[in-house]
This record gives sequence, structure tokens and C-alpha cells, in this order.
Amino acid sequence: MNDREKMKLWVDCWKSAGIELEKLRRIELDKINVPQSIEALNDAFESAIFLHKPDQYSGLIEQQRFFQRMIDESPDFPCK
Repeated sequence: MNDREKMKLWVDCWKSAGIELEKLRRIELDKINVPQSIEALNDAFESAIFLHKPDQYSGLIEQQRFFQRMIDESPDFPCK
């Protein structure tokens, strides 16, 4: 068996494995009790919110400044 045949065999094996893994994933997802999972994670979520307050800004202003700097520093920018 040459390298090309080995590679094709490897790809084919992973294609069939991918199909089987997706079936297993679906079965496992169907078994999840969503309300129970949410309840189980609620304390951890509340703790994370309490300990790590979200920033008061979204970063949009910094992003706009970055884009403007790109425009200002690029002599070829089409929208100048």
C-alpha cells in the first residue's frame, strides 16, 4: 500500500467515524435534562457574576479608534 492509498484509507476511516460520533453526540444531547442542568450550574453562574463583574463598556469605542487609526495610517485606504 502506497502513501496515497494509506491517506485515502485514513480519510475514509475518519469519515465513517465522524458519522458514528455525530450519532453518539445526538443520543447524548437527547438525554440531557435541560432544566436540571441549568439548576445544577446556577450557583456557579451566580458566583461568577458576583466575583467577576462585567465591564461597563463593550469595547466598541476602542474598536472604532482602532479602525480610524488604520484608515489614518494607510495611504492606500480607498475611503479617504
